[in-house]
Amino acid sequence: MLSEKTSIKLLHILIPILLAVFSVFVLANRIPETHIIQSTIDSVDNSKNTVLKFTGATIAASNAITILPGDMATPLANNFAEMNKYFAFILLAIFIERLVLVVGVKISLMYIIPASCGLYLLGYLTKKLAFKSLAVRLAILGIAVILVIPCSVRFTNFICEDYLSYVEETIDGTTSGAEIINSEIAKEDKDFTIFEKLSDSLKSAIN
Repeated sequence: MLSEKTSIKLLHILIPILLAVFSVFVLANRIPETHIIQSTIDSVDNSKNTVLKFTGATIAASNAITILPGDMATPLANNFAEMNKYFAFILLAIFIERLVLVVGVKISLMYIIPASCGLYLLGYLTKKLAFKSLAVRLAILGIAVILVIPCSVRFTNFICEDYLSYVEETIDGTTSGAEIINSEIAKEDKDFTIFEKLSDSLKSAIN
């Protein structure tokens, strides 16, 4: 029979090895395919599509109002152009989120978590706290890569659920407004000036 002290030592050696093997050969294949990860990827893709639609709507509106005479619409067109800079940053953030979900989760399970187990084992065998400390930090990093984005996306969706319909309405309204402006400006009606063409419906479209 093994002594209690020997059993504890074996556990300290075997557990990190088993965790590393389980992470590489089981979790790395299954977790990326789970419903939570896949639904988070779908949500991120939907956010990307919404931002792209909003970008297209603002570009269309900006192009439409720049054809109005004089400088009456220049400040608004400039604001639209400024908005597109922020959309670019948002798209970059979404791209990084998707990259972490698609690639980072697997890397975490195949390399980061096993590396933390190896460092813990090395720290236990050499009795050096520096290895154990690094192992804990790596483990936290690996778990964060797996959990942070799915949790943050679900929290964001929960908080912003009531605003999604407003966003879609704004996109549709902006696109429709641009179409109305282009249509009104394109009309060849010499009996009316451009300012007379700006009917109540057209002013609403501009708003």
